[in-house]
Amino acid sequence: MTRVITWNMEGATHSSNSKWVDGVQQLLTKAEADILCLQEAGAAPPSSAAYAPPPPAPTWAGGIAPAVAWSFLTWQPGVPLYYVLWVQTDPAGNRVNLAVVTKDLPDEFRYVANAGGRPAIGVRFGTEETFTLHAQSGGGADAPTLVTNVNAATAAGNSWDAAGDYNRQPDEWGAGGVPAGNLCPPDKATRWKSDKKLDYMVRSGAVIEGFVIDTLVLSDHFPVIFDV
Repeated sequence: MTRVITWNMEGATHSSNSKWVDGVQQLLTKAEADILCLQEAGAAPPSSAAYAPPPPAPTWAGGIAPAVAWSFLTWQPGVPLYYVLWVQTDPAGNRVNLAVVTKDLPDEFRYVANAGGRPAIGVRFGTEETFTLHAQSGGGADAPTLVTNVNAATAAGNSWDAAGDYNRQPDEWGAGGVPAGNLCPPDKATRWKSDKKLDYMVRSGAVIEGFVIDTLVLSDHFPVIFDV
């Protein structure tokens, strides 16, 4: 079993404190995330450092890397060492960026372009590919494209999980539902300001339910746990 947690951080800081330390670190230690899919991640975590081999750093699948700034970092806020793939999807404000944090060194990175908005980024462990994504605000108009592109980009024989902020509720996909895979809803509202379920997973595997961590109130979104 792999524990995937998705969280829209609404930026990297609250007041003068770091959400990476007060929030992300808690999700890795107390909530025991194996893979953490982040949106609106802001700047890279404090005291992180560029990954230094050995072993060799993962490469981008198919040689397809982001056209924007990105970093692969190690971060050690406590005893464990974590790996951070950070991509600057908001070069203007540097807040609405994407990141994936893992406990283990990924086998490969994944980049999925999205002409209508932010890309999806991900990591591969064996035959499992896990992506973070952040659809456009105001209804997630590009959410179907993101799901379609993730499905198309996943290597033959591999499974995929795409967790993130879809900016539309599970019942707002229309009669046909998601264009690929299965939608895995959260058990309660994830954006507490609007009482909406916007954060969840779409995956190639069977439907599972996400469990909202409503005790971590550092953002306008709650984190959501998926055990895959």
